[in-house]
Amino acid sequence: MNGKLRLLALALGAVVMGNVALADDDENISYVELPENAKVFIEKHFGNNPATKEVEYKDVSGVYTVELRNGYDLKFNSKGAILEIDSPDRSDIKSTIAKDVLPSKIITYLSDKSLLNNIDEIKILRNGDYMVEIDKIMNSRKLRFDKDGQLVKQIR
Repeated sequence: MNGKLRLLALALGAVVMGNVALADDDENISYVELPENAKVFIEKHFGNNPATKEVEYKDVSGVYTVELRNGYDLKFNSKGAILEIDSPDRSDIKSTIAKDVLPSKIITYLSDKSLLNNIDEIKILRNGDYMVEIDKIMNSRKLRFDKDGQLVKQIR
């Protein structure tokens, strides 16, 4: 009985270790290995020689994660289209970046509500919807818009 328990524990440990190995599919890459569209976006908004802290590629999901030294975190799909922008701590996403990423209806909504300069995070969801996080330090709320720019939901 004691031997069977040890064998079961070893088998369980092997399964857990195998899952951990599969979950760690991040590969550090160099900036030049990013898709061209991702580099164009970064250089347009952060200069021709952006200081990167880390660039990773997740093989399973095909997502590139770029950590800039100025505190911005960016995610791109395999074709270089932006998926997510997270602003530096105690800072907001520049309105020029938001205007480049969000549809004009969302920009108009945010401008009308005086929220355009308070965006902390933008996510483009798999279904094409947009999640916009407003001022996570003070009065945090998330706004979800459909792909046409219509407000769907507000989460506090």
